[in-house]
Amino acid sequence: MNIKILQARYGMKLSQREMALLLGVSVRCYISIEQGRVNPRADVLYRLSRLCNVNIAYFYRKKNKNVDDILDVLQKNKLKKQVYILFEMMLITDIEMINEK
Repeated sequence: MNIKILQARYGMKLSQREMALLLGVSVRCYISIEQGRVNPRADVLYRLSRLCNVNIAYFYRKKNKNVDDILDVLQKNKLKKQVYILFEMMLITDIEMINEK
């Protein structure tokens, strides 16, 4: 779920602070949600789905296997900064491709 929330924020070109304000949560809470440490409350997820113009079920769908593979590589090889940037670029590209459809 957190990856889809991150993708949604990137798709709207918002900072974490801006997204937190739109969702009515603190920046610290939003960052915890985006990092997967905390699951968002139902009302927050509802607001997010309205902002993104998607059904709330979109955020509950299973994670993409590629995301898990990439995260495993990050942890095993401790290539955090460089690979994380590449991972972000892949997410942005994925979002752009979806938006073009």
